[in-house]
Amino acid sequence: NTGPAGVLADASLQGCLNKILLADDQLKAETLTLLACPGAGVSSLAGIQALENLEQLELSDNVVSDLRPLSALKSLRVLSIRNNGLRNVTTLEELPILLFVSLQGNDELPCRQLDKLQKKLGNTLTRPLTCRN
Repeated sequence: NTGPAGVLADASLQGCLNKILLADDQLKAETLTLLACPGAGVSSLAGIQALENLEQLELSDNVVSDLRPLSALKSLRVLSIRNNGLRNVTTLEELPILLFVSLQGNDELPCRQLDKLQKKLGNTLTRPLTCRN
């Protein structure tokens, strides 16, 4: 096992991934189903599509503002991305089996996008307390 090549643009996200992969030498980036990097200083998700089997992603308390790289993660079911800098969540509508999303603390999100996402997810969407009109 040569370890993961740097597939992720964000050094903090890559560091978190490396730590998970180093802890279990049976894991490989392309077969990983759970990635939890809360409070890791992550600002970009560029390159995350390399983790094509990701089902659960925990990125609370980071500074992510762009979710577009997630559009390739067709296996993603659970996304917790509380307290980030999100301003757009339309990408999440493209994810076919997304079941649970936690968005608290992202108070700059447009209410209309949240309403649309809530139609898809129902009560498994945890919305921020406030949103932008």
